Amino acid sequence: MARITLTRRAVQTVSFLLVVYGGFLFGGELDRSRGEIVTDSGYSGTFERGRGIRFVEREKPAVEFHLPVTSCYYQHRGLFSGCSLLYISEHLTWMTPLVHWLPSLLLIVTLMFLFGRLWCGWVCPFGALSDVLTWLRKLLGRDHRLLSRRWRDGLVVTKYVLLFLTLGLSLLAALPALGPKGSSLLLPFCQMCLGKFASPLLSFATVCWTNWRDWITGTFSVLGLATLTLFFVGFSVRRLYCRICPIGGLCAPFNRYGLVSLQKDARKCTRCGSCASVCPVDNLTVYEGRAVDAVNACECTLCLRCVEACPEPGCLELTMVGKRVVRS
Repeated sequence: MARITLTRRAVQTVSFLLVVYGGFLFGGELDRSRGEIVTDSGYSGTFERGRGIRFVEREKPAVEFHLPVTSCYYQHRGLFSGCSLLYISEHLTWMTPLVHWLPSLLLIVTLMFLFGRLWCGWVCPFGALSDVLTWLRKLLGRDHRLLSRRWRDGLVVTKYVLLFLTLGLSLLAALPALGPKGSSLLLPFCQMCLGKFASPLLSFATVCWTNWRDWITGTFSVLGLATLTLFFVGFSVRRLYCRICPIGGLCAPFNRYGLVSLQKDARKCTRCGSCASVCPVDNLTVYEGRAVDAVNACECTLCLRCVEACPEPGCLELTMVGKRVVRS
């Protein structure tokens, strides 16, 4: 059953190369209608020309679409336009009539409905980088650290706080009453996302580490450096950054209400605990399942390590549209 991990590693590698470097192969022409906002100490987002904001022109992405993974706008010559949270935040801020962005939004929702958090476990480039940290830790012979349930639950709450705070601040930035301060709230999560630092580095571009234009952008800068630190703490705690990522929060409900399902036949379970020990996000839903039923959890990244590690034939299986894809 090691073929599951081998297959996932292959998919992660191809996805990483496409998302991060695909634009170098399939990049488009210079886009003169959009660009990076420039402040005294860096840029903070992407917006249409003519809003009184100074721009540095950038290349147009080869694919004008936003993925439900951390496909970052800040990377040089990106293949895609950005992530799904960027897409929603941008249109909330500019109060774009829904009719203009609904088709792309429905496509994003459809992709999440079809695959749930398989996007996190198999496609996201920063999920792959988190797994690289785990591989390095194992290579050095270091054990990972388990978080208490209280800490795990706290990280889940943090993720949804970041998600709803991002959406709320994106709407707040649209208020004319805020004046110049409103521009500091543009794309709030982008200003503190790991991708802001990692994507330019990986694509050979200049990194804007901080923006001290005012107290708002300064706060985002501090939070951004905190998320960067949190990612490297993932050397000891598996997939730590993934546990607070609000992009994963957008996909999470579709683990339970989408077409992908993780099924367990508890009659075949011997309570060996293999599923719990290999889970990179310390999800206990599979282990605690006591029925012949779905054991879908919003926090599960569907990496299928539990299916791979389960020693009991037919105890665990992944289904899509009710059809078995793989089983233990």
